[in-house]
Amino acid sequence: MKKIIDFIAKHPVWIVVSVLTLVVVALIGATDVNIATGNQTLVKKSTDTFQDNEDYQNQFGGETIILQIEPTDKLFTNDLIKTFDDIEYNLNNLDGVFSYQSPASIVKNVTNQQLVKFVDGIEQVGTGLSDISLLLNQQATSLAGFDVSQIEAASLNITTALGDLGTAQMNLENQLVFLKIQLGEVNTVLEQLETDLLSDGVTNDDQTLVQYSQQLTQLTDNMGDLINMITQLETITTNTTTGLTTLETQLTVLFDTLLTQLSEMNSFTDQLVVLSTQMGTMSDSLLMIVENSDILRSGIPTKQTTLDNIVYEGENRRSIFDAFVVNDKYVMMQISLNGDVTKEQKELIIEEIEEVLADSEYEESYLLSGKAVLDLSIQNSMVESMKKMLMLSLGLMILIMIITFKVRWRILPLVTVLIALIATIGLMGYLTIPVTMVSMAVFPILIGLGIDYAIQFQNHYSLVLAEEEDYE
Repeated sequence: MKKIIDFIAKHPVWIVVSVLTLVVVALIGATDVNIATGNQTLVKKSTDTFQDNEDYQNQFGGETIILQIEPTDKLFTNDLIKTFDDIEYNLNNLDGVFSYQSPASIVKNVTNQQLVKFVDGIEQVGTGLSDISLLLNQQATSLAGFDVSQIEAASLNITTALGDLGTAQMNLENQLVFLKIQLGEVNTVLEQLETDLLSDGVTNDDQTLVQYSQQLTQLTDNMGDLINMITQLETITTNTTTGLTTLETQLTVLFDTLLTQLSEMNSFTDQLVVLSTQMGTMSDSLLMIVENSDILRSGIPTKQTTLDNIVYEGENRRSIFDAFVVNDKYVMMQISLNGDVTKEQKELIIEEIEEVLADSEYEESYLLSGKAVLDLSIQNSMVESMKKMLMLSLGLMILIMIITFKVRWRILPLVTVLIALIATIGLMGYLTIPVTMVSMAVFPILIGLGIDYAIQFQNHYSLVLAEEEDYE
């Protein structure tokens, strides 16, 4: 002991520098000390059981955080779903989150399926409009190629021909009438001639005159028959003229109607071209929407009625949402963490959740629970307990030493104990020894034993110095 005291007395500066260096090194190591409350405090990390459990958590998720919200009105509202969605959005940017599930996830999944159907429907409509536009354009081109002037020329030619034919028939009728008149006059002359011959005393002996008389009689009969035939032919000619006139009138009306319809068809053709162009534009626009459909995303409906149609089927809630309802009073969300999540990551995750809830109407009506929240609460409680324990023990020791330890530098033993405590914590950091419920028991023992030995050492040091002064 005397050698140690002599060494300290001869090298005070070196001792102070060494102690300060030790304190700095220990403080650096102390920053790596972790507070552990999980499985690693009960099972060694090198065991198969711990490693298998760690692999399982890395594959399927580890600790969970359960968020329960108590709505004031109906269970599923736009505000509630939007709050869950905001939490999910913030969790996407955080490390340590394995997965999460909430009513907002289901709603977005449903709307995403509807979005896919919507995009497919738009694509089908766009393709259909493109096909219709092509067909309309083909029909318009076909109708536009029809030459109306040909119909007009044919109408004029047929009308002219029918007019000429009617004129010819009328002329023929007039000629037949004239011929009938002339033949009637001839027949009258022949009949008169026959009468004159008979009245002049033609006898049976005058065979020549008798033959002439008979021939005149036959000729008169033939002329009568011819006149009858001409009369019939005149009737036929009159009927033919009337029929041609009627046909000409009907064909004129028909061609006028046809030309009117063709004119309207030309207008319809123009409208088909415009409609085809517009449908083509609509098709291009719809197909462009489909091509850029990645800018669309599923989301939370803005209307309560739309949300109700997703959550409820008639009056009954869909079974997929029942997993998120607790006692028909709370709506929950589950967050699974990675197996290797750190304390700092847990704290950040919980802070993000609480920050979103603080900006919502559910600030006073939620509950955070789960093993991750419980472990974090235990760790924070351990830290607070350690702080209180150290502050209280230091205060009591200072008070006791001032009252009972009547020497100079009476607080120095306490400084020595603090240096030893810092060195111990720093060594735990370098050796990756976590602070657990068991290792926390070391600090009271260290303080108790350390203060005793420090007081004894300082007291003995003071006695030795006093003896040397008396000896001199």
